[in-house]
Amino acid sequence: MGILIVIEGLVLIGLGILGVQSRIIRRLPDATETIAKLTRYQGWIGIVAAVWGLIDLIYTLRWIPLIGRGLGAMWISMFIGTLVTLLLGVLFGYGMIQRSVLAKASEDTRAKVESLVARITASQIPIGFVSLIGGAWIVVYYIIISSLIFARSLAG
Repeated sequence: MGILIVIEGLVLIGLGILGVQSRIIRRLPDATETIAKLTRYQGWIGIVAAVWGLIDLIYTLRWIPLIGRGLGAMWISMFIGTLVTLLLGVLFGYGMIQRSVLAKASEDTRAKVESLVARITASQIPIGFVSLIGGAWIVVYYIIISSLIFARSLAG
Protein backbone atom coordinates (compact mmCIF):
# COMPACT_ATOMS: atom_id res chain seq x y z
CA MET A 1 0.00 0.00 0.00
CA GLY A 2 2.75 2.44 0.95
CA ILE A 3 4.61 2.19 -2.32
CA LEU A 4 1.39 3.01 -4.20
CA ILE A 5 1.05 6.22 -2.21
CA VAL A 6 4.58 7.23 -3.13
CA ILE A 7 3.94 6.29 -6.78
CA GLU A 8 0.79 8.39 -6.76
CA GLY A 9 2.77 11.33 -5.42
CA LEU A 10 5.39 10.88 -8.13
CA VAL A 11 2.68 10.58 -10.81
CA LEU A 12 1.21 13.86 -9.57
CA ILE A 13 4.63 15.48 -9.82
CA GLY A 14 5.01 14.18 -13.40
CA LEU A 15 1.53 15.42 -14.35
CA GLY A 16 2.33 18.75 -12.71
CA ILE A 17 5.48 19.08 -14.81
CA LEU A 18 3.42 18.49 -17.96
CA GLY A 19 0.77 20.91 -16.70
CA VAL A 20 3.20 23.78 -16.11
CA GLN A 21 5.74 22.92 -18.78
CA SER A 22 5.42 26.32 -20.46
CA ARG A 23 6.32 28.06 -17.19
CA ILE A 24 9.20 25.68 -16.52
CA ILE A 25 10.63 26.14 -20.01
CA ARG A 26 10.31 29.93 -19.74
CA ARG A 27 12.28 29.93 -16.46
CA LEU A 28 14.65 27.06 -17.28
CA PRO A 29 15.29 26.90 -21.05
CA ASP A 30 17.74 24.02 -20.50
CA ALA A 31 14.81 21.87 -19.39
CA THR A 32 13.20 21.98 -22.85
CA GLU A 33 14.82 18.77 -24.07
CA THR A 34 14.00 16.82 -20.92
CA ILE A 35 10.37 17.96 -20.90
CA ALA A 36 10.10 17.18 -24.63
CA LYS A 37 10.94 13.54 -23.83
CA LEU A 38 8.05 13.44 -21.37
CA THR A 39 5.70 15.29 -23.74
CA ARG A 40 6.16 12.60 -26.42
CA TYR A 41 4.22 10.22 -24.20
CA GLN A 42 1.69 12.79 -23.00
CA GLY A 43 -1.31 11.00 -24.57
CA TRP A 44 -0.49 7.65 -22.99
CA ILE A 45 0.38 9.29 -19.69
CA GLY A 46 -3.00 11.04 -19.84
CA ILE A 47 -4.95 7.85 -20.56
CA VAL A 48 -3.25 5.96 -17.72
CA ALA A 49 -3.72 8.92 -15.35
CA ALA A 50 -7.40 9.31 -16.28
CA VAL A 51 -8.12 5.61 -15.65
CA TRP A 52 -6.04 5.66 -12.45
CA GLY A 53 -7.83 8.84 -11.33
CA LEU A 54 -11.25 7.33 -11.96
CA ILE A 55 -10.42 4.15 -10.03
CA ASP A 56 -8.81 6.20 -7.28
CA LEU A 57 -11.87 8.45 -7.06
CA ILE A 58 -14.06 5.45 -6.28
CA TYR A 59 -11.48 4.20 -3.77
CA THR A 60 -11.09 7.63 -2.14
CA LEU A 61 -14.83 8.17 -1.75
CA ARG A 62 -15.02 4.86 0.12
CA TRP A 63 -12.60 6.29 2.70
CA ILE A 64 -14.68 9.36 3.66
CA PRO A 65 -14.98 7.97 7.24
CA LEU A 66 -11.28 8.79 7.71
CA ILE A 67 -12.31 12.40 8.21
CA GLY A 68 -14.08 11.50 11.45
CA ARG A 69 -11.09 9.53 12.71
CA GLY A 70 -8.70 12.45 12.81
CA LEU A 71 -7.26 11.73 9.37
CA GLY A 72 -8.98 14.55 7.54
CA ALA A 73 -5.74 16.01 6.18
CA MET A 74 -4.85 12.65 4.70
CA TRP A 75 -8.28 12.19 3.11
CA ILE A 76 -8.31 15.72 1.69
CA SER A 77 -4.83 15.13 0.25
CA MET A 78 -6.01 11.87 -1.31
CA PHE A 79 -9.13 13.49 -2.75
CA ILE A 80 -7.33 16.49 -4.23
CA GLY A 81 -4.62 14.23 -5.66
CA THR A 82 -7.25 11.97 -7.18
CA LEU A 83 -9.20 14.86 -8.68
CA VAL A 84 -6.08 16.46 -10.14
CA THR A 85 -4.92 13.10 -11.56
CA LEU A 86 -8.29 12.62 -13.22
CA LEU A 87 -8.50 16.16 -14.62
CA LEU A 88 -4.96 16.28 -16.00
CA GLY A 89 -5.32 12.71 -17.26
CA VAL A 90 -8.40 13.66 -19.27
CA LEU A 91 -6.66 16.79 -20.56
CA PHE A 92 -3.46 15.05 -21.66
CA GLY A 93 -5.21 11.96 -22.97
CA TYR A 94 -7.94 13.89 -24.77
CA GLY A 95 -6.47 13.44 -28.24
CA MET A 96 -6.39 9.67 -27.85
CA ILE A 97 -9.80 9.61 -26.16
CA GLN A 98 -11.22 11.69 -29.00
CA ARG A 99 -9.85 9.37 -31.69
CA SER A 100 -10.97 6.14 -30.04
CA VAL A 101 -13.88 6.53 -27.61
CA LEU A 102 -15.50 9.77 -28.74
CA ALA A 103 -15.45 8.81 -32.41
CA LYS A 104 -18.32 6.43 -31.63
CA ALA A 105 -20.12 8.72 -29.16
CA SER A 106 -23.17 10.88 -29.81
CA GLU A 107 -22.79 14.52 -30.77
CA ASP A 108 -24.19 15.57 -27.39
CA THR A 109 -21.59 13.50 -25.51
CA ARG A 110 -18.76 14.89 -27.65
CA ALA A 111 -19.95 18.45 -27.00
CA LYS A 112 -20.04 17.85 -23.23
CA VAL A 113 -16.55 16.33 -23.21
CA GLU A 114 -15.17 19.16 -25.36
CA SER A 115 -16.71 21.68 -22.96
CA LEU A 116 -15.12 19.92 -19.99
CA VAL A 117 -11.71 19.80 -21.71
CA ALA A 118 -11.97 23.51 -22.57
CA ARG A 119 -12.60 24.34 -18.90
CA ILE A 120 -9.70 22.15 -17.77
CA THR A 121 -7.41 23.69 -20.41
CA ALA A 122 -8.25 27.18 -19.16
CA SER A 123 -7.08 26.11 -15.69
CA GLN A 124 -4.17 23.88 -16.78
CA ILE A 125 -1.38 25.90 -15.16
CA PRO A 126 -3.06 26.32 -11.75
CA ILE A 127 -4.06 22.62 -11.76
CA GLY A 128 -0.48 21.78 -12.74
CA PHE A 129 0.88 23.72 -9.77
CA VAL A 130 -1.62 22.01 -7.45
CA SER A 131 -0.42 18.70 -8.89
CA LEU A 132 3.24 19.53 -8.22
CA ILE A 133 2.56 20.73 -4.69
CA GLY A 134 0.11 17.91 -3.96
CA GLY A 135 2.51 15.27 -5.24
CA ALA A 136 5.34 16.62 -3.13
CA TRP A 137 2.99 16.86 -0.13
CA ILE A 138 1.82 13.25 -0.50
CA VAL A 139 5.38 11.94 -0.72
CA VAL A 140 6.60 14.01 2.24
CA TYR A 141 3.47 13.25 4.31
CA TYR A 142 3.90 9.52 3.70
CA ILE A 143 7.59 9.66 4.64
CA ILE A 144 6.74 11.51 7.88
CA ILE A 145 3.91 9.12 8.79
CA SER A 146 6.08 6.09 7.95
CA SER A 147 8.90 7.48 10.08
CA LEU A 148 6.57 7.99 13.03
CA ILE A 149 5.16 4.49 12.74
CA PHE A 150 8.66 3.03 12.44
CA ALA A 151 9.86 5.05 15.46
CA ARG A 152 6.89 3.82 17.52
CA SER A 153 7.59 0.22 16.57
CA LEU A 154 11.21 0.59 17.73
CA ALA A 155 10.18 2.28 20.98
CA GLY A 156 7.67 -0.22 22.08
